[in-house]
Amino acid sequence: KLRYKLVAAHFDHGLRKDSRNDAELVRKLCEERDITFELGRSQVAKRGNLEENARLARYKFLAKTAEKYDANAVLTGHTINDQAETFLLNLVRGSGPSGLAAMPTARPLEGCQAQLIRPLLRIASREDTVEYCSDLGVDFRSDPMNEDLRFSRVKIRREVIPLLSELNPRIVETLARTAGHFSQDPSGGPSG
Repeated sequence: KLRYKLVAAHFDHGLRKDSRNDAELVRKLCEERDITFELGRSQVAKRGNLEENARLARYKFLAKTAEKYDANAVLTGHTINDQAETFLLNLVRGSGPSGLAAMPTARPLEGCQAQLIRPLLRIASREDTVEYCSDLGVDFRSDPMNEDLRFSRVKIRREVIPLLSELNPRIVETLARTAGHFSQDPSGGPSG
């Protein structure tokens, strides 16, 4: 048992007609488990970089929620797969060492006193999280935008990584570990 209050924060970007169903699923899961639920909604600007606009809106909401509850940490579900994808995206964009370190496991969350922590970043794959939900009988939803090849991250996920896995079946773990080599963390994992 944690001595801390757990609050689930869900942000609806307003990009899909059925996104309200995602929020309802999370609300229901929280209600069944007696977890406080916070919902944020906003129409994310579609001009410019949609992925970046959505990320900025989501983190702004998370910071606001953290302040509301005087939270010292905000945990996300980023996995080893997300780290590998971020590394490849930054490599393709020509990032230097700090960009190639990809996502840190912990960093200050801008706009509040809380730390943003990614506890699964080095220990769990996307498949692990899906299997865990299935084992517990927990329903989950997959965002259809994660299949939209117009987004760079989706192209990396759906086309580049499967191609690279023909050369190295453990490419996701290899890329995530390589990102760790670019961090300042002596353990080889992403730094905070």
